Amino acid sequence: MSKNNETMAGLPPYERGYRAMGYLEGMPSLRIVAMEEESISPNEPTEILYQNIENFTQSKASCKSLVITAIDTLPQALSVKEAQYLYIPASLLLENTIRETFIHILTPNDKLRILVDSAHNGFEIIAMLRSLRALAQLPITCLVHSITDYLYALIAQSDDLICDIKNKELASPENQFLIENSLVTKTIDPFFP
Repeated sequence: MSKNNETMAGLPPYERGYRAMGYLEGMPSLRIVAMEEESISPNEPTEILYQNIENFTQSKASCKSLVITAIDTLPQALSVKEAQYLYIPASLLLENTIRETFIHILTPNDKLRILVDSAHNGFEIIAMLRSLRALAQLPITCLVHSITDYLYALIAQSDDLICDIKNKELASPENQFLIENSLVTKTIDPFFP
């Protein structure tokens, strides 16, 4: 299917400026991450998430990211060069005062992402992701804990998916095959009006 010339039923043509909906351009892969307090084997290539800047700077890990727990630490976190990603929990951005502060200090950065923990009701996650996407043009990363969370995160159009090392079976080739061939990834956007 040509992205420039053909239209899709129920959706405006791509040449009108709409980006591809659904996963026509490819499905985000599920990455395995470990929290800083978890012990992992040194031969396992895993991204480690730190919630403390001091522990982050002292770590010798090659692939590490920082979860920003307070919005006032964002400028300091943006100055850290070793971080693969800087995650801002979506729960922080749900409060109006913090959201306004965040918008004022937001600077374009390829490392900055919004982190959504999908351990809530799936439809609430979908609504939260859509409001966060309207707030800032930042990639949204979902931390999934089960296959159901994985599917809801895909329905909500997550840009990036991660799972804890305790749930690494979610990234197995069998589960990836099932997800890639599910109705969620083969349709455009089931919640598009």
